[in-house]
Amino acid sequence: MPVVGTALAAAGAVSYGVTVVLGRSLADAGLGSATALGVRFGVAAMCLLLVLRLRGAPLRPLRGELLRILLLGAIGYTTESTLFYLSLERGTAAACALLFYAYPAVVSAIELVRGRERPTRATLLALGLSVCGTVAVVAAGSEVSISAAGIGLALGSAATYAVYLVIGRELGRRSDSMTAACWVAIGASSSCLVRGLLTSSLTDPRSHLGQLALYGIATALAFSLTFAALARIGTARTAVVSTLEAFSAIVLAAVFLGRGFRSPRWPVAAPSSGPPGSSPPRPGRDREVSSRPSPTSGPLPPPPSQPVWTGAERKHTRCPGSRSERRMPKTKTRTR
Repeated sequence: MPVVGTALAAAGAVSYGVTVVLGRSLADAGLGSATALGVRFGVAAMCLLLVLRLRGAPLRPLRGELLRILLLGAIGYTTESTLFYLSLERGTAAACALLFYAYPAVVSAIELVRGRERPTRATLLALGLSVCGTVAVVAAGSEVSISAAGIGLALGSAATYAVYLVIGRELGRRSDSMTAACWVAIGASSSCLVRGLLTSSLTDPRSHLGQLALYGIATALAFSLTFAALARIGTARTAVVSTLEAFSAIVLAAVFLGRGFRSPRWPVAAPSSGPPGSSPPRPGRDREVSSRPSPTSGPLPPPPSQPVWTGAERKHTRCPGSRSERRMPKTKTRTR
């Protein structure tokens, strides 16, 4: 059972990684959050309804859970996804993922305080390694830049998602995981579209239908897989395994968006152009000196033109520093 639950959580993390890349692409294209998320969750809900029909599973949650699951999507997941989408508009995907993946620590802290999880060495070690690995991959794989507003939005999204996972496990415990995911998507889509209507921020999405369709399908997979993992391995373990989303998002961005990995830039001392033991060139003045041509680097520039002196001028004219000046005897000036 733990192996199956871990595999489900990992597959859900990869699916969420797909949504991060697609969301970044749509944000770059200027599509508003209300339109993008409303269509995304609407497509996800239709996909999940189709799968439920094919499975013969119930289309509605059990009695007493429908309204709670619907509100979970309309309030909880809508808030989280909106904050994260807005952060993507203000920073790179790497920076947003780096900040968002503070949520596993928040989930673990909540579960430890509630007494639902025990602080085992394996869980704490896995949490630490996953966070360190995420930081290393994201920092080395792309340029990390984000505004102050983007930092606040990404951290707010992480905190909201942590609470969403904890509450979602309790609300949909008795219902089918895919059924619960379907109604979460319905609630999120309705909330985003209503917000867009009230704020007059809805735009025509026809030029992005392909991306929006993939956005919704990946969301449907992520929802159903995550809910299935929550029922098998719990909230804290699901959160730890879900950090795989950052790695998958970076790889997918490199493949499909052309934003490849960048090796870390380590400070390297500049080689000295002088003999062994000499000090390296100093910035500023030494840079100008080193830029002058050396005698062995090529022909010397022609000397500056000198004035041509006639014999009479040369006899009565002194050139400072010349041999003629040193040879000319010094005469005393007589005054009358």
